[in-house]
Amino acid sequence: MGFDLEGVIFITGAGGALGKAIVLASATHGIRRIAGLDINRDGLQETETELKKIYPDSTFLPIVADLTSEDEVLKAIHLTVSTFGRLDYAVNNAGIGQPLATTADTVLHDFDKVMAVNVKGVWLAEKFELQQMLKQDVVPSLSGQRGAIVNVSSVLGLLAMPHLGLYNSAKHAILGLTRTDAIDYAKLNIRVNAVCPGFIDTPLLLESARKALKTSIDKTAMGRLAKPEEVANCVMFLLSPLASYWEKRLVPLCEVSATEPQGTSYYWAQDLDGEPDTLWGLEGYSHAVGFFLGHPSSEIFQREMALVDKDKLLKNVQGLGSPDYDLHHYDLAGGWLTLKSDADKNSQTSHVAVHHFWSKDGQRDDIIERLIKFSEDVKSEQQTTPVRVQSCAVLKECVYKHGNLTTLWLRTKTREDYTNLMSSATWSTLQSGLQLKIDKTEIHQARAFNGHIDQPASFQGAPGAQSIWRGKKHEERYTQIALVLWDNLASSHTFFTSPAYGEFHTVLQPAMNGRLIDWQNHVLIGRSELDTLQRLKSTIINSGAIEVALTKVVEGGVAGYYERFRETVVPILENDEGCFGYFIDPLLENPQDQLLLINWASVDAHHEDFEKRPTFKACITALNDYYKVMSKAENLSALAGLPLEYVIGNGRLLVAVAVIVIVYGVSKILSIGHRDKRMPPGPPTLPILGNLHQIPITGMYKKFKEWGDKYGGVFSLKMGSGNLIVLMDRKAVHDLLDKKGAIYSERPVDTVASIVTGGDSFAFMNNTPLWRSERKVASHNLSPRMLDDKIQPIQEAEVSLLLQDLVKTPEDFYHHLQRQTASVANIVVWGHRGKTYEDFWGSCVYKAMDQYSEALEPGANPPVDQFPILKLMPEFMSPWKTRAKNSYKAMDDTWGEARRRVDERRSKGQKRNCIVDRILDGEKALDVPLSDHQLNHFLGVIVEGGADTTASSMLTSIMMLALNPEYQRKAQKQLDSVVGTDRSPAWSDFSQIPYINCIVKEGMRWHPVLPLGVPHRVNQDDYYNGMLIPKDSTVLIPIWAMHFTEKLGYKNPEKYDPDRFTDHPRLASELCSATNCFCLHHFGYGAGRRVCPGMHLAERTQWRITAKLLWAFDIEREIDVATGKPVEIDIDSYNEGISHCPKPFKVKFVSRSKKHRDVILREFQAAQTFLREYE
Repeated sequence: MGFDLEGVIFITGAGGALGKAIVLASATHGIRRIAGLDINRDGLQETETELKKIYPDSTFLPIVADLTSEDEVLKAIHLTVSTFGRLDYAVNNAGIGQPLATTADTVLHDFDKVMAVNVKGVWLAEKFELQQMLKQDVVPSLSGQRGAIVNVSSVLGLLAMPHLGLYNSAKHAILGLTRTDAIDYAKLNIRVNAVCPGFIDTPLLLESARKALKTSIDKTAMGRLAKPEEVANCVMFLLSPLASYWEKRLVPLCEVSATEPQGTSYYWAQDLDGEPDTLWGLEGYSHAVGFFLGHPSSEIFQREMALVDKDKLLKNVQGLGSPDYDLHHYDLAGGWLTLKSDADKNSQTSHVAVHHFWSKDGQRDDIIERLIKFSEDVKSEQQTTPVRVQSCAVLKECVYKHGNLTTLWLRTKTREDYTNLMSSATWSTLQSGLQLKIDKTEIHQARAFNGHIDQPASFQGAPGAQSIWRGKKHEERYTQIALVLWDNLASSHTFFTSPAYGEFHTVLQPAMNGRLIDWQNHVLIGRSELDTLQRLKSTIINSGAIEVALTKVVEGGVAGYYERFRETVVPILENDEGCFGYFIDPLLENPQDQLLLINWASVDAHHEDFEKRPTFKACITALNDYYKVMSKAENLSALAGLPLEYVIGNGRLLVAVAVIVIVYGVSKILSIGHRDKRMPPGPPTLPILGNLHQIPITGMYKKFKEWGDKYGGVFSLKMGSGNLIVLMDRKAVHDLLDKKGAIYSERPVDTVASIVTGGDSFAFMNNTPLWRSERKVASHNLSPRMLDDKIQPIQEAEVSLLLQDLVKTPEDFYHHLQRQTASVANIVVWGHRGKTYEDFWGSCVYKAMDQYSEALEPGANPPVDQFPILKLMPEFMSPWKTRAKNSYKAMDDTWGEARRRVDERRSKGQKRNCIVDRILDGEKALDVPLSDHQLNHFLGVIVEGGADTTASSMLTSIMMLALNPEYQRKAQKQLDSVVGTDRSPAWSDFSQIPYINCIVKEGMRWHPVLPLGVPHRVNQDDYYNGMLIPKDSTVLIPIWAMHFTEKLGYKNPEKYDPDRFTDHPRLASELCSATNCFCLHHFGYGAGRRVCPGMHLAERTQWRITAKLLWAFDIEREIDVATGKPVEIDIDSYNEGISHCPKPFKVKFVSRSKKHRDVILREFQAAQTFLREYE
């Protein structure tokens, strides 16, 4: 009886030894429709022949194909599905080895060959397996799954061995693929797992590798290579519904425990008393320098526990420091783990109770003595009664975590037995003695589900069983050997096909971690002359050790084998005082195989005495010519019968008790750090972090250019659990943000921005009714018609004042320009102008924006939205919180003061042509009413966009024009031709002076104010060119990176060159909405439905300033008086935050003529009069 699987399975490498074992195991566990792929036709034929021999009702589809060919693998999957109708299971097992070599000595041919089969082959197979499984409905009989996949990696996918660099790398790659796909497809009801066996005894293991590994193999507890069928059964377990989520995490831990050379025991249990989501584990070791204290296997254990953390299985807080994860190291101070008299010492249904005692200072030794006395009393009480208390171990914490902790590990047959123990006089005596010595106690009760297997109890009482002997294999302590003397062959077959055996197998198998129960070796007693049956039978029950050797003899060599055995071996055994009897006879199942039993007085009688004599070598030499194979897995050579206490030894026992609190009912894995393979490509990720570790604190906009060049126009980054989709392609921006604006108009969750803005900035709002209402107001009041009809005189007048300021104090141009843009924005919004930079209205926005920009700089804050736990950290450990709160206060104070001044003006009956007055007067009702706070910040955002960004762009243009005066000459030639010297240029001259707009555009291209733009968020899953853009992904236009990408039309992007726009003279606002996405324009105003609503105001302001500046002045570099050379200007010197502005630099504004100065003065006087109403 097995896992009761059903359906269709596809197995690669099915012609090899392990592949054949997986095929046979599949049939054993109920899968009778099997497709096997291999490049070896003969191997497939051999697999099919053996399968049909054992399971004639099975159907095997042999597929000869090259696993490295995409077409052939795809055809193989299609053939499987067309033959059997679907695909339920897949095992990607095919692999090859490598010649032993260091990397320096490895040839390229070997690299290509190993990677093609071991990595590419697994990837191709899994790709098409997943594609097929995704098409299938969930099947209730398969525990609600679409399919299950197991990839065969290796222990070298976890560790590494010298001279196997290619193989190590390939097997690591398989684990990386498996872990990623396990995350990606769990929620789609497809389970993807991997097995990591040690070296398996297959032809894959080259002879050179065998020799190199001999020392390592000899040191393992089993002292041999793994059998293919052992791995195959583990694969079946992972394919089966029994591989439940949290138990599956523990299977590797139990496997490590079972093969740990210094290990002595392992036991896992599930908590019962109020915490059903708690797992207990006990690991025993033979000395204090064991598994956790430096043994190499501890790396595997810790890696597995790291996966518990990665998958967020811990209930509250993840990590080894979590209160939900507790690890202790103990010495076995006294008591016992098992009793020799306990026939059921490794029961899978035991009841476990763990009592922790925290002693008062100086009292621990006394507590330990009392607990040991208690254990001795319990043991004594059971000498004349059946064992009810199976374990009573006193554990003294030896790696001090608490320093005063002692633990009593109790295991009873049933929960009732534990209850009886707790009410016994023995326990009452202990309690009264401990009462004044303990600070506190803690008790946990649990149900066992995995542990040692020490007796196949179901043989007891089996009909036809005359006598039973069983023992633990000495060389391989987790293999049990049972010898049963049956009345006849039929009795054996009846038992092994009975429901009783089926129940026994079901209980036993989960604890065997995939190991094989082999009961099909029978011999007939009494027909061989080479036996001392009576002596064997008379001593076998109390035997110290039985040697069991299953020997394969060369074809036609049985007679010779027996002759040599009679001539040489029998006399030696007869004269050996440690030998109590022997028996040899052919197996009924295969007469070529010979079963040899030798009864030894003890293990030492064989290992220490017999094997060290010359006569032992004589026995081996005599029979050597007749062995078909030597030292192979099929030669079962074992000494068995040692009690558990002997295996443990008399040394100190180190026991580790780990408490793992697991979220109850967890059914899917959280995706953290790994990129879905359907997503756009991107840089490699790390678990948990994704690409967060690659994000620079400053200058992130340049990093996007590097990634775009490498990964293409659409690439992705993993920001912890979040997804960032980066668009560096004009068509992609148009197709997604413009054409699909309905789903790409949201904003990502941004905790820092929410603090900075108080949640009331419509720049960061989602596509809600409130946002749509505010955007509607902004778009109406900043529309071209409104600007040209009502705002134009204000813009013209303020630029005229700017020119006069530059005539008077040109060295202060930086603040003059900022005052001008702030004044225009504040008049438009609040109805107030800034007469000087020092005025509130002349500089308030910049003082607030400095902190705002710094607080929101990409890369400057921890990933609090990807890892929300960071939000819980106190503020003294979170400078980002202080920075964000200070920014919010500065912004709130600024716009609160602006509103106070407006209210004061309006209280005097002064109403002006501005947005706030139109809203407060109800000229156009808002779709969604705004609170005062919301209104203040909504209007503040308009000022921020209209003032700060415009000033920053203009300062960039001034800097670059000073460095490239030839472009000033081109513009001035057009200006002089159209305008002359009798007036300054006006907006009405726009179409006749197209070069001015080219300069404006190039300034915004050269260094956009928002180098990374403002991110969008997609509100549903979407696909673009076959690539998945998952729901809630952040979608970014890296503006600076796009502007410096030549293939997007920006020829020689590192060169400042307004000429590039001469064939594209239209405003950027017009090109943003153009259906031809390949028209050359910049992305400084964003794209899609979230394009900046203030772009019309910004473009008109910049055009007017640029046109009037170049009409009136020559912009020149400042001359260093000391050297007589121009002062250097650092074109990369910008204040970096969410918005960029050039740091102060030096240039000169030289008036072009007296006529120009006269016009400036005349227009200044007129403008001053006009603007007086806004003071």
